[in-house]
Amino acid sequence: MKMPPRFSRMFTSLQSKSSKKRASRLRRIGAAATVAGSLLAGNADAAPINWLSPDLVTVPADVFTDGTLVEAINGVPAPELADGSVTVNGVEFIDTHLFEGVYAGAVGIVSTGDPGIDDLVGSVTFAGPPLVELTGLTPGQNYALQIFIGDTRACCSGRTITVGDGDADTSNDVTYQYSDNGVSIQATSILGGFTADAATQNFVATLGSGGTGTEFSGYQLRAIDDPLSAASVGITVDRSTGEIILQNTGNSSSGRIIGYSFTSVAGSFDQSGWTSIADTYDADAPGPDGGTFDSDDNWVELTQAGVTTDLSEAQLEFQANPNDGGVLTPGASFSLGNVWEVSPFEDVVAQILIDDGSEEGAIETIGVAYLNAAAVLGDIDGNGQVNVADWNLFKAGQGSDFTGLTAVEGYQLGDLDADGDHDLFDFDLFATAFDNDNGAGAFAALVSTVPEPSSVAIAFGSVLLITVFSWQRNARSTDG
Repeated sequence: MKMPPRFSRMFTSLQSKSSKKRASRLRRIGAAATVAGSLLAGNADAAPINWLSPDLVTVPADVFTDGTLVEAINGVPAPELADGSVTVNGVEFIDTHLFEGVYAGAVGIVSTGDPGIDDLVGSVTFAGPPLVELTGLTPGQNYALQIFIGDTRACCSGRTITVGDGDADTSNDVTYQYSDNGVSIQATSILGGFTADAATQNFVATLGSGGTGTEFSGYQLRAIDDPLSAASVGITVDRSTGEIILQNTGNSSSGRIIGYSFTSVAGSFDQSGWTSIADTYDADAPGPDGGTFDSDDNWVELTQAGVTTDLSEAQLEFQANPNDGGVLTPGASFSLGNVWEVSPFEDVVAQILIDDGSEEGAIETIGVAYLNAAAVLGDIDGNGQVNVADWNLFKAGQGSDFTGLTAVEGYQLGDLDADGDHDLFDFDLFATAFDNDNGAGAFAALVSTVPEPSSVAIAFGSVLLITVFSWQRNARSTDG
């Protein structure tokens, strides 16, 4: 099977084929408040609106429901639709004749399978004033504005729209392509946040690239507690347990995550502790957590068995599912299990694959935060202490073949300086670490206080003689 471009760029463990159904990556917001507002034409001053990235609209969840609804407008009058008021994801968009021009049910939108979405974005209202004014706002209140637009008519391929606050300072404005004749873009929404500085607020949605004037399908305004910010997706790694958690600490939702890949050159992963989405959180996963991350797609683990340098899984394209991935809502977190090997090596790089409507998807590198105290050099078994158990593991590694081992594998055999061998330098590092953790002279006492010749003393003598001999031989070789 041939690997699709977007998976070949990100994952190296699987080959697959097929094409991808479009999906969206709506950023959502959280919190609650209550205000009242309405839409009028006007030209009052406006607070800056901070816009997130535009997203495709394909499923009801793309209409956010957090916060308190102020108003939701379907900008097409009832005569053009059997029912001009439509409900999507529990939000009722009221039939309101905003502007003079209307294209109803004739804008070429490919059906999403949801009648509410099709009615909302399957028509546009246009020929409106340069500015749209929201009224009845409460100064100091945080708001989120979501604008919807869909128009894939042959006449309008390649059109762009610019959204902003209508101010002379356009640094916060966003221009994006919203139509390409149905090839890949069906309908879009964009979410912006602002803190009201007056009872009114302007916004603009101005056509470009062959179009003129204001055009959109509808919008909704919601009151929120905290200022809108982008999603903050990342992972945490618990140094004490090895648990990795995928989470969103922002106050808006992530894009639609259809895969992730974590890599570690040091070889820090142990798949035996992996709580994968495929096994635990996708549509066909058993148990109470099944479907909690992705309720309608099945995921596949991409990492081959035994691999310690990569941890990857994805929702694949050829499955007979919506193929729209999962969304991390604000504050959401999913444990991926105790899959990180506790060691001094902290080199995990994390990426997620977001469905942005393109063939390849968008790869985003996300943050990695390590929690709790860092591992102590010499704590080979990772229990937080350098003790006799670690000394036994250190001795057992003497004479091992380190060829082809990862840094973590070598460390577990006593290669503390990660130079690919087990020698006097490693012995010195361990002795120092033991004393640091147990007090000065503790290591000397460990290897000398033995009631009778034992495996400990014998092993210690063997280790010391072999490492000293190796070190002297290497020194002579270097000097000569």
